[in-house]
Amino acid sequence: MNKIIISYLIFCLSSFAAETVTPGLKAGDQAPPIILRNMDGTFTRLSQFTGKKLYKPWKNKKKHVVILSFWATDCIPCQQEIPQMEKLAAKYQDNVKLLLISIDRKGKEIIAPFLKDNPFNSTVLLDLYQKTAERYNATRVPTLVVIDKDGVIRYLESGYKGKQQLNQIEKIIKKYQAQKKPGKH
Repeated sequence: MNKIIISYLIFCLSSFAAETVTPGLKAGDQAPPIILRNMDGTFTRLSQFTGKKLYKPWKNKKKHVVILSFWATDCIPCQQEIPQMEKLAAKYQDNVKLLLISIDRKGKEIIAPFLKDNPFNSTVLLDLYQKTAERYNATRVPTLVVIDKDGVIRYLESGYKGKQQLNQIEKIIKKYQAQKKPGKH
């Protein structure tokens, strides 16, 4: 009888614990803040480009749709995806900002030579300890996140999916690039 009671208590406690686990970040959630160093050592914040209140609004006068691309130098699909994302960001350059977040633990030591051979036009940010990747559930690379002008995640997907993914992201950009007021989507 004691074994049955103990088993029941363990079951109840484990069920309670499972319900208290915070679910993963998903489309519709507010984007967690980002403050990371870029390749020249200065800090870049997500709030410079998107969110309810812009960081340094006198400098960054306009909100953008932001694409975050979590990548690594040894990721072949990332090397295919990033040029496509750069073309897309260039097409909508007045309304879209692409931030390339490297999860390479060696940082500049490995990224600088890579960028010399594979130059990117977008801002490269260093997530050496992968804390930002963790907050965005970027458990593998590539992972893409699209954030609207109010700082709400509209797309979060891991893996390279080629033209299908590109088309889906472009639809999101078109929908949210003209976004003016919070809550008006």
